[in-house]
Amino acid sequence: MRYSFGITDYSLPLYIDSISNCWTQETINRRKGYPYVHWLQTVSGAGEILIGGQQLELGPGQGILIDKDVSHAYHSVSGEWITAYFTFGGELITEMLATLRFNQFIQMPDLQFKCTT
Repeated sequence: MRYSFGITDYSLPLYIDSISNCWTQETINRRKGYPYVHWLQTVSGAGEILIGGQQLELGPGQGILIDKDVSHAYHSVSGEWITAYFTFGGELITEMLATLRFNQFIQMPDLQFKCTT
């Protein structure tokens, strides 16, 4: 399931653009990036991400945080790739990411998420 919030007040300190869990992930190619910060996490299966001149695999329990407007692409490497994601923005994002010493993307190697129905 995917939900998009349809933001109209971009001056808010923090807002969610879209969110999904247990999403059957399709192939994505964003040469110009995405206009919001993007969290993508594998629930099951695996995907390959091309970002910053690197090729990364995202297996179960692994996630990646991608800054806005960073060129990236990803696709399944395991048949069905189930993901959870959210995209967000706001006036506080730059400050939050600077605190994390964030530069284009951060891969998180071991986070667990389970789908429930």
